[in-house]
Amino acid sequence: MGLAALAVAYTLIFEVDRKAPKPEMPEFLPDFTESDITGISIAYNGTNALKLVRLPEHWQLVAPVHYPASPLGPMSLLNRINKLRPLDHRDLDPAGFGFDPPQVVIRLDAVTTLELQLGDLSPLNDKVYARVPGKLGIFILSKDILNVLPPTPHFWRD
Repeated sequence: MGLAALAVAYTLIFEVDRKAPKPEMPEFLPDFTESDITGISIAYNGTNALKLVRLPEHWQLVAPVHYPASPLGPMSLLNRINKLRPLDHRDLDPAGFGFDPPQVVIRLDAVTTLELQLGDLSPLNDKVYARVPGKLGIFILSKDILNVLPPTPHFWRD
């Protein structure tokens, strides 16, 4: 009887409700200060490209046209990316998730260039797959990041 009680106690203490440890989320994007960003490039489907540079007093579109840019667009994008946290990470091959080529590539120029690639939407259309070059697997983000991307190259013109 004592041996059975010991076995039950051991099971309750050490085996019940023991969950597998959740894998640690790899680092997503390094932290940056919005004022350190000197340029933004956005390419859609590997072709339609938008490029902005920060001048001392304003943002300037340099591709596809030279034109002053509204500061609201670039600052909203930088703010959203800076606060962006992945919902999940999967160690999967990115090829099957819309990264051949990526649907959107966002490059932030600073001392070091930061790049974020966006792929397909999830099957329920509520999340978007993302990857960071040099990191394995794919990240899953809220699709809200798409709301701050300009729908056309001229959308951010001042």
